[in-house]
Amino acid sequence: MPKYPPRNEPIRKNQILEKVVMELAKSIRNKDVFEKLKAKAEKVRSAQLNLIKAKLVLLIPYISEDVSEMKMLKTLKLNNEYREWERKSVEEIIDGYR
Repeated sequence: MPKYPPRNEPIRKNQILEKVVMELAKSIRNKDVFEKLKAKAEKVRSAQLNLIKAKLVLLIPYISEDVSEMKMLKTLKLNNEYREWERKSVEEIIDGYR
């Protein structure tokens, strides 16, 4: 019996994202220097991209079995969200959490 039950959602990636978002928000409240904010914003971007990747990986087995329109739309939406987060500047990420 495994220590942890298998999951069908990227729970750990979501927890990591929440943690780094809270750290960024705390740094913004404390009015830290821009270099610190920049580093934390990069961590938020990385965590967001990892969460999206994990969601996409979960869809792969289902897409091969069921090629429904809903699954394809969800995949397309996640791919668009991934590209959007890749393009966001550090200033846009910081301003999003002010």
